[in-house]
Amino acid sequence: MLSNASAGASSQGAGEGRAGGPYFLTVAEVASIMKISNRAVYQLVHNGHLPALRVREEYRVSTDAVQEYLRETEAQLISLPKAPFRLRVMPPSRHGSRSAPGSS
Repeated sequence: MLSNASAGASSQGAGEGRAGGPYFLTVAEVASIMKISNRAVYQLVHNGHLPALRVREEYRVSTDAVQEYLRETEAQLISLPKAPFRLRVMPPSRHGSRSAPGSS
């Protein structure tokens, strides 16, 4: 659950700001929560995977949108079939260790 003590969200539901409406995060805050780069958040927004509002020159993403995106992503990861693990052992090189030319 996301919370923001500075917005007084402790007595309110997740995703609600001071006035009881939705609470919005900056791109940097979303990146920190999702543990990805700011650029990756911008890509999610521009590709339509993460809904956001543009406020002047910056984007704001609701906490509800972040939670929904994470739920959907987790569900997709859980539904992926597990690939068999293969360990590929490389044979030793036929040439052995190579030395610099002319250093015999």
